Amino acid sequence: MIRTILVNAVSLLILDVLMQGISFDSTYALLVTAAVLGVLNRFLKPVLKVITLPLNIITLGLFSFVINGFILKTALSFSGSAVDTFPTIILASVILGFINSFVTELFGEDKK
Repeated sequence: MIRTILVNAVSLLILDVLMQGISFDSTYALLVTAAVLGVLNRFLKPVLKVITLPLNIITLGLFSFVINGFILKTALSFSGSAVDTFPTIILASVILGFINSFVTELFGEDKK
């Protein structure tokens, strides 16, 4: 779980630099968001994917972007970080997914 928080923190820091619509007030806010994001991805996201499966099938998987955006928005709200609009959060979740994949490859595989 520590590795997940570290990967999320680095990814969120890169996202903060790349996007103007998302900003963190402090390092503490960044770490809180990374920790909450890790917990939400581990526990809430699988439940949401099962609940929204019919909608996800109808939209051919595009509703997953909304789920990812909702998870990111929820994590950001725990730390009081600023977000401009919902399309910004959807774009940020897509970019965060790419950055997260890259940083995870950089750190190596997570052994569970």
